[in-house]
Amino acid sequence: MPLLEQSTVLIVDPDDMNNTSISLNGRVLYNVTTEHSGWKTSIHIRTAEDAEIASLHFRDIGLPSTKVRDDSGTQYKWKGNAPGQSLQVVITGLDSHTLTYNHQQLFLAQDTSPHPVAFFKRSTRIWESGQVAVTPATLVLTPRADEIRDLVVASFVFLERERRGAEISGATRRLSDVAARGSTAFALSTGY
Repeated sequence: MPLLEQSTVLIVDPDDMNNTSISLNGRVLYNVTTEHSGWKTSIHIRTAEDAEIASLHFRDIGLPSTKVRDDSGTQYKWKGNAPGQSLQVVITGLDSHTLTYNHQQLFLAQDTSPHPVAFFKRSTRIWESGQVAVTPATLVLTPRADEIRDLVVASFVFLERERRGAEISGATRRLSDVAARGSTAFALSTGY
């Protein structure tokens, strides 16, 4: 596949958008850390040289802010942050871009290609001969996405974290619905 041969494959290890390292060919490019202070949580994305490329600040109660500003003053605004809408990151400034993140794929809004400029594959665990073989999570960037790598990495981390949170809360809600209906299968699976 010629597109993949030209792509940059970043390793995300561990596969945890709150605290992880993102590397290329064994060299760490980015570190993601989460800090909690009272009711406030901050997620920071820093380069290996400790330069912050983006941060997200939100309260543990209520809806998170949909605006983010990096150290250079560039503002990012999340559009479509509501049920049934596609989540987009809009960068305002001299060189404006709109990125759309949709089910682990990133598209540039002005591109007409049906192919994503970046995509993510979660880590997998496979049992082989009594041992666990782990395939690390990867973020694959086409040459176009690699040109704006910091932006792609920052928006990916924030949005994938949000998506996983929604995925978990949706699963919890489905389990609650099953329990409320008095399902025997639910009672058996939880050990009651």
